[in-house]
Amino acid sequence: MNARLVLVCAPAAEASYLFFFSLGFAVLVVFLRSTVGLDATSIGLMFSAGSIAGLLGAVLAARLSARFGLTRTLRGAAIARGAGLALLPVSLLVPAHTAIVVLILARAVNAGAWSVYEVLANSYQQATLPDRHRGSATAAGLWLGRSTETVGAASAAALAATVNLTLLIAAAGIGATSSGLLTLLANPTTQNPPSPHPKIHPVKGHRQAAAGDARKTMADRAIPQDDG
Repeated sequence: MNARLVLVCAPAAEASYLFFFSLGFAVLVVFLRSTVGLDATSIGLMFSAGSIAGLLGAVLAARLSARFGLTRTLRGAAIARGAGLALLPVSLLVPAHTAIVVLILARAVNAGAWSVYEVLANSYQQATLPDRHRGSATAAGLWLGRSTETVGAASAAALAATVNLTLLIAAAGIGATSSGLLTLLANPTTQNPPSPHPKIHPVKGHRQAAAGDARKTMADRAIPQDDG
């Protein structure tokens, strides 16, 4: 499968995910306060845990790719970040005192997997695209992503007054998880995936030339000069 298909599937999965994420995230705080009954401290704890998981995901992305392979890690992260969002309504099915645990776990999975996906997808794009195309590809991806985020948030605003918040967030989570399935259409490992530990090889020609110049200098010094 060629790299062009990979570079199309990844932005498509990202745009679709951002739509559903914005759809659910736009009403998440209202859901946590009015439906789950969390206070401000618990909500802050939940988001803090997600931020820490996001940092860990970015740090561990290369190691996970080396351990499980780029394809499996990329696909798994794309699906897991949506699954984390889909877990949020599960907090209503457990006892009230354990709801915060489910919410922290859900947000941590979402944020951690998202970081892993972003690191690997961007690394693959940089390794595959020619230098002259990277800027335009990044701009197109950002434009598409921000556009779908806007549509998702606007859709949430329009639906929140008539649709139950739990159902809205559940639908957003299912949609976000389904978006990750788009990565199943691509197989980036067939196109020389980027190494998480790139190596820099010295240029032999320069080293040989330098060694030759050194030998020549030593030979010149060894030849006696004619005072004649």
